[in-house]
Amino acid sequence: MNIIRFYDIQSTKKELSFTVKEIKLEEAEDCIFFKYDLDEAPTNIQIAAVICTLVGANYNRIEIELELPREIINKMKAFTKAEIICKESGGVVETHTVRSNDNENILLNFSGGFDSLAMLELLPKSKTRLVS
Repeated sequence: MNIIRFYDIQSTKKELSFTVKEIKLEEAEDCIFFKYDLDEAPTNIQIAAVICTLVGANYNRIEIELELPREIINKMKAFTKAEIICKESGGVVETHTVRSNDNENILLNFSGGFDSLAMLELLPKSKTRLVS
C-alpha cells in the first residue's frame, strides 16, 4: 500500500511548509515549503488543495494533519482516488472558497513543462500568478 503523510503544517502570510513522509517499500521523509506574499495565511481548505495537486492519484492513503469539513474530504477522495485520513471539522464550506470571481487571481501550478507553458499562454496575463 502506498501511503503519504503530511504533518508539522505551518502556514503564515509569507510561507507554507510541511513535512512529508512517503511509505512505500521503504520510508522517505522531506520538508516542502512555498514562499509567497499574501494578505492572510492560506486556509486549511486551500492547503488541502495544494496537497491534492501534489499527490494526484498516486497513493492509496493520504494522511493530513489538518481539520477539514466533510465536503472537502469527500472532494479530496474523489480527486485522489485515495482514503483520506484527517480530523473532520463541523464547518461548512462557503461558496467563495470554491468558486471563481472575476476580481480574483488565477494560480497556475507551474512545472515548466509543455502543458504548463501552454496553459500560461491561454490564461489572462494580468490575473495569472505562478506557483512552483
